[in-house]
Amino acid sequence: MLVNIIHPYIYKLKGNELIIGPIQEFTERDQKVSDFVKTALDNEIQIFNYDRVDLDRPLGAIMHATALIADPLYSFIKDKRINIVMATGYGLILPEEKPDEISDENWNYLCEIYSNWPDLRSKIQNSSPALFIGGALEACLANAAINFSRQFDDNRQQIFYVPELCVSVDSDFLEKEALPKLEERGINPLSYEEALSLIQTSTCN
Repeated sequence: MLVNIIHPYIYKLKGNELIIGPIQEFTERDQKVSDFVKTALDNEIQIFNYDRVDLDRPLGAIMHATALIADPLYSFIKDKRINIVMATGYGLILPEEKPDEISDENWNYLCEIYSNWPDLRSKIQNSSPALFIGGALEACLANAAINFSRQFDDNRQQIFYVPELCVSVDSDFLEKEALPKLEERGINPLSYEEALSLIQTSTCN
């Protein structure tokens, strides 16, 4: 099994403001995220951190990392056992083949910055079950989970998201658009307790 953390910097947002360090009102959620990820690491579960990289905001990734590591609950983000995935602002990575509308020069440039599916597939030891946390649930996380389901499309694949460990910024869009699309792809919610039990008992490292 594996855990995918989509754009973890979103845990450090309060409205549109990026907060450096702990956010008191989110302490309960952040403690759960911390306990969950550390338990996964202790159980040798593969973890992939989808970092956000914006070509027009090169310092953004540095600010995101600063906000996280200034909070002791997110100290796990520095753990070398966590695999880094360089993703777009939409939670996506590069496809296997170059789109026709992108020149060879631009494609080669993008390949130097962003992760791609052939490389990611080669690192994944066991794709099922796959758990998604982070955010935004209705946007980047949904995109990443749906894209993941297309890459590992078989009847045995199990993909879940954990709402208690996710961030949502648009509840209306979440209910009307994102959740039906996730359900259509067979991507289902798990409670925190169910997800924690799954990683504690998993033998699919």
